[in-house]
Amino acid sequence: LEGALLKAWTTLPFLPAYLIVIKVFRRLRIVLAEKSSSMSDRTRYLQINIIKGLVVQSCLPTIDTFAVGIYVCSQLLRLPSNATGYLVLLSFELVALLHPLVSLYFVQPYR
Repeated sequence: LEGALLKAWTTLPFLPAYLIVIKVFRRLRIVLAEKSSSMSDRTRYLQINIIKGLVVQSCLPTIDTFAVGIYVCSQLLRLPSNATGYLVLLSFELVALLHPLVSLYFVQPYR
């Protein structure tokens, strides 16, 4: 039981964090819609792309969450394997690889 509680403690804090990201994104969309009448089309387009990029970057660690979840499930079901450990490590590397690529894609001056 202690192992299950410890594993739940390491994975459950991600849920409130992503709920906050979604709430902030919705609020940003509302503010941007309110201010869009005073913006040029190009400024509005750039702002929308920057916000999209930030949201994608903030959601990239969900890849880690899935990998850690798979690892926790394999430990709880007593099916440990080296592959699940490697999956977690590869997911961390994938997120580190994708962060700069997201910036390059969504922020037009970086292209």
